[in-house]
Amino acid sequence: MAQGQSQAKSSVKQAASAGDALSRINEKIDQINSMNTQIATVSEQQSAVTEEIKRNINNIGEISNQTAQGAHATSESSKQLMDLADQLRTAVRQFKIPPPSKP
Repeated sequence: MAQGQSQAKSSVKQAASAGDALSRINEKIDQINSMNTQIATVSEQQSAVTEEIKRNINNIGEISNQTAQGAHATSESSKQLMDLADQLRTAVRQFKIPPPSKP
């Protein structure tokens, strides 16, 4: 009977030890769950920032295209203005101004 009581006490100690171990395991699981939540939140934030960067890069590309088109239009206008200036120079050369008369 003493042996049975000893085994019972040992079993109770082992059960208590197992309960403590399970409690520590549950605490660690809660910590892991908390870390997973934090990781998910950060991942969502990074995804949002990545999307914003993508939009900004697309906007920069569009603005660059518009700037290039504007530069091309300015270049064409400059060429037309040069042609008009040449035409005006040619037209003005046809006029002769007589020398001033002496009184």
